Amino acid sequence: MVTARCAAGRRPQPTRLKDVAKRMRTGERSRNQDEKGRFTAGNTAPEGRRLKSIIRRHLGKDAVGDAVEVLFSETKDMFRALVRAVGSDAPQVQDTLARRARWGVLSAHYALRAVELGLETPQGQACLELALKLDQRAERLDVTALDLANRLDGVGHDPAAANLQAAATFGRKPLLAAGGSNGS
Repeated sequence: MVTARCAAGRRPQPTRLKDVAKRMRTGERSRNQDEKGRFTAGNTAPEGRRLKSIIRRHLGKDAVGDAVEVLFSETKDMFRALVRAVGSDAPQVQDTLARRARWGVLSAHYALRAVELGLETPQGQACLELALKLDQRAERLDVTALDLANRLDGVGHDPAAANLQAAATFGRKPLLAAGGSNGS
């Protein structure tokens, strides 16, 4: 380990790249890194990290990287298509659509897995049952996302309009006047 002088004495420093032997630096590097091993501008290494970990958790410990990457790209594609179809930019709607995309892709994955394992086998039956459960969850999220989009887009992002709609729905006096002030 390399040390450096400072006011308190010598402190250990991490090994610098130029101190590492060239034979230790050779090998395949990521497309996100330059020749010296540093991350380049626009690298996609952390992209979708959380979603990939969720997909790995649902696939099990034996999930390989390629399967996770394929499911991740399918989930992203489905999410983008759902957002275009619904047309709402509200965060609640986008969160619901993201969950819907994830469950839809996993449902299709397990349905295909059931066919691979054989629909008459116990493993195939288990995969098919899981696919049907995930599909039901995705359908419920479809309805929820459309309902949220209709509600939130009808009101917009105006707090006064949301308050007036809530007051009309529950039959109470609105907290805010139509002009946006509370009258005090």
